[in-house]
Amino acid sequence: FRTTWKNHVLPNPINIKKSFVELINFLLGDMALYWGIPETNTLDIIDALTSEEKGVLTTETGILFKEAVSKIYGLRIRLHGYYKEQQEDAY
Repeated sequence: FRTTWKNHVLPNPINIKKSFVELINFLLGDMALYWGIPETNTLDIIDALTSEEKGVLTTETGILFKEAVSKIYGLRIRLHGYYKEQQEDAY
């Protein structure tokens, strides 16, 4: 990410997958690995992290993670629809 976010300036275009999707997926995947959560689906990992059994994240934090994932994937779908192909760059 250091090469993508040089000088703290947003790149133009922004690659949604590299700049946001991979970041949140790697974060949640690493958290799942650290806390021994076997789930691999992003939303299932969030549910496991907010479960009473693990209690790693608060319910509110879990909701925010789910909203972020939902918005990012919604943006990707809109980009794919706009370009009529799997395009990840947003201008």
